[in-house]
Amino acid sequence: MSETVHHYYTFLTDAGPLAILPIGAPGWRLLLAKDDLGTYDTLENAFIAAVTGETRIGHGIADWNALGIPGDIDSWQKKVFMKVARLRPA
Repeated sequence: MSETVHHYYTFLTDAGPLAILPIGAPGWRLLLAKDDLGTYDTLENAFIAAVTGETRIGHGIADWNALGIPGDIDSWQKKVFMKVARLRPA
């Protein structure tokens, strides 16, 4: 039996938690607190939007840089989103 582990990334800001979550095949959703900031085709594109504040959906934050979001994803918390087990070969 093989297992695939999917992760999400989160960073706590003064405006609430910023999260990059895996969705569908393939895709990533960027959230700030409960606000959806858009979907992205790659983790890298979602991360760039998170760091720069140039999101697909407006966020209403005047000074995005003041949130102190690190430009190194290794500085974010990486957490298990889900584990998918295959009982037999595909």
